[in-house]
Amino acid sequence: MTPDPFAAHPHEYRAIVGVDTKSFTGNPSSRQPYLSARIPVVLEEAFNRSGLAEAWQNARFPQDTGDGHVVGTDPKWLPSLVSPFPDVLQEVLENEDAHLRSLDRNLRMRLRVSIHAGLLPDSGQGLRTDGKGKPMNDAHRLLDSTPVRDALKYSDPDVTLVAVIISQHVFENFVQEHFSKLHPSRLKPVEARVEGKVFAEQAWLYVPKPSTGHPDDDAGDPARPDPAPPMPSTGGGTVITGNSGAVASNVSAGGNFHQNVGGDRR
Repeated sequence: MTPDPFAAHPHEYRAIVGVDTKSFTGNPSSRQPYLSARIPVVLEEAFNRSGLAEAWQNARFPQDTGDGHVVGTDPKWLPSLVSPFPDVLQEVLENEDAHLRSLDRNLRMRLRVSIHAGLLPDSGQGLRTDGKGKPMNDAHRLLDSTPVRDALKYSDPDVTLVAVIISQHVFENFVQEHFSKLHPSRLKPVEARVEGKVFAEQAWLYVPKPSTGHPDDDAGDPARPDPAPPMPSTGGGTVITGNSGAVASNVSAGGNFHQNVGGDRR
């Protein structure tokens, strides 16, 4: 008898953590392999410092996406993944930023993070089918959604290095019920939509260190340009050039709802 190719694989309830690097391809091509290799190093340090060393060591179906990383883990770690992991990751990235800029002032690592959970195939044998399913797809859609992208786009690239989007499922079961130390009022409800995808879910945005910034501050060139010098006016005064009056709204407060993850070429 021919085996059924669609026979059910063993499914387990797993937490999913995904990260993508903002403007990864904006970094010099010669530096991208090094930057890519640093992503799991940064994540491992943040996991360890958050009391999640065991979760990292026993990660399920890890995926290296080049400009990001995705892992599954036991759901018992979800409270710590919600808090303190995002705040610790911000601190780790602050040190990493100083390290990267000492090597090349054009290098930068700012991360979008999604946290979700659901039933996924997990054979425990590292099969290619492990981790494949709707919860993983949704985690990627969340990661690629507009609210979490905008959280980094409209913030100061020297201050805000992490933006986290948490699924409605995780919010309801782990944040709202106070299993996590992160108070629900510190998250902003958002509608997670992905450009060009049929996806719209309620989700929750958390920015460990919010700031405001002009959307062009971090576009294209990951290194912020030096400020233009004052230009003398014909009348003997001084004319200041630039967008000194442009301030974007802080996306870490107020809001709407929704969820999902993916790669980043911006």
